[in-house]
Amino acid sequence: MKNKIFSILSAGAVLLLALVELFGCNADKIKLKFTLQTSLDGSGYVVSAAEGDGKSIEIPEENAFSKVIGIGQSAFEGKTKLEKVTIPATVKTIGKNAFKNCVSLKSVDIKGNSLLKIEQGAFEGCASLESIRIPASVETLEDGAFKECVGLKEFIAGDSGSDLKNISSGVFEGCENLSRVVGKFDLISDIGSDIKIKEIAIHDDIVYGFGQSLDTPYQPSEKVLSIEKIEFTNPAVSMIGDYAFSACAGLKSVTIPNTVTYIGKGAFASCAQLAITLEEGNEKYDLENGALYCKDLSTPEYGYLYAVINAATLPQNISRLCSGSVVRSSAEEFTLPGTLSYIENFAFMPSCGIKKLTLFDNANLHIESKAFALAPDGFEIRFVGSADRWASLSQNSDLSGVTVTIEG
Repeated sequence: MKNKIFSILSAGAVLLLALVELFGCNADKIKLKFTLQTSLDGSGYVVSAAEGDGKSIEIPEENAFSKVIGIGQSAFEGKTKLEKVTIPATVKTIGKNAFKNCVSLKSVDIKGNSLLKIEQGAFEGCASLESIRIPASVETLEDGAFKECVGLKEFIAGDSGSDLKNISSGVFEGCENLSRVVGKFDLISDIGSDIKIKEIAIHDDIVYGFGQSLDTPYQPSEKVLSIEKIEFTNPAVSMIGDYAFSACAGLKSVTIPNTVTYIGKGAFASCAQLAITLEEGNEKYDLENGALYCKDLSTPEYGYLYAVINAATLPQNISRLCSGSVVRSSAEEFTLPGTLSYIENFAFMPSCGIKKLTLFDNANLHIESKAFALAPDGFEIRFVGSADRWASLSQNSDLSGVTVTIEG
């Protein structure tokens, strides 16, 4: 009798488990529907719809022995319980509104390096998404792809940078908390001007930057003004272009890699809050008491000064003040070395903090006409040389607001 009862109970348990599997578990799973699609890139299946309210889904690489090549329009739209999705390496396109309003979506894992396009509104309204990494293969981000992802803090475009050819200005519209962007510079520069990014990591080997020549009136966007930290992630970065970060008035931290062999004039012109670190082993540049300059005797740029930030004096071998170089001095009275032979236009920035500058004459000295055009009000020059020599050096110079005293 006991054996019969046990058998009946066992059979009942098995039936109950089967019913739970049938009705309970399936209720928490997502069932995918596929559509066969043929295009110039080949044929394969596209996820056309998803049924159920599961928390996670791993999209398969194949369906019916053919590759899954895309996620179709609105396929997962409104799946409010979905928290995690894994997208296989075979997928080339994430379609319009594919994951729109998946408000609980926290993790998007895109495998491989085949994805080419993220279409309009693909992740719009995914409020719980904090970070996303797209592969380097992505060429197009359409308008509003991540619109209103209010929790998004970090966007990473490929481990070595993405060659994005098409990026719409509204890709991150409403992403009010986006503060870190990693990618090639075209991506960063094309992000909407209303986005306030605090940290950028640049993959390029040649960095041209946000700024422009100091003789052109320029009102940078809030995006540029809000940048506080810059990283160079390409191990072969070699060049920081002219005026690259001249408009980044809020920049506080940058480390220049030892691979850099060119720093353009005015690269950090308005960065009065900046702390520069020079990576050990750089053969061309040196950073001495807040003065960044070229130390390489074998180059024509030997002695060129690129930035003065919180310096009280200059190294004695400085030969040229580049445009936008004197950004901030820690001393109100500042003496230029006797080796100086050239002062470029706009060498002294309004933020320099210098009230009295001592300049020694020498036979090779040349001063461009707008060298002091941006100097702060009340700026005084003490010129150690003859009056005739000063008259020759300063001919046609813009010295408005500048007082000159001559000690022959």
